[in-house]
Amino acid sequence: MKEILVVDDVSINLMNIKNAMMDKYKLTLVKSGTQALQRLEFSEPDLIILDVLMPGMDGFQVFDKIRKQYPDKKYPVLFLTAVNDKEKILKILSLDGVIGYVLKPYRMEDLLVKINQFFIDKKRGGK
Repeated sequence: MKEILVVDDVSINLMNIKNAMMDKYKLTLVKSGTQALQRLEFSEPDLIILDVLMPGMDGFQVFDKIRKQYPDKKYPVLFLTAVNDKEKILKILSLDGVIGYVLKPYRMEDLLVKINQFFIDKKRGGK
């Protein structure tokens, strides 16, 4: 079973993702970048779903710390963002290892399609 680390400061978002995906994926749910970094000390997820706007450390800072702390592990990251700013979207897409983004509010089906497609492509030898 593929493991996904989900980082979002909003509990309801974590619960919705858990309810939609717990039968298909092994999920680790955390509410902050600090918790995500701590979790990565003990596990190697197949995908990280990372919220952009979080208090303390935002998603970009978390992404940067992950890359610096684990330079040999190219964890694929899917960003979740409520920011529909062209400049921020281009920044997300320019980051090495980012498989894409999903705009909030999102339909769970759209998020699932993005995740499933990533794992299909990876199995075929893509991304």
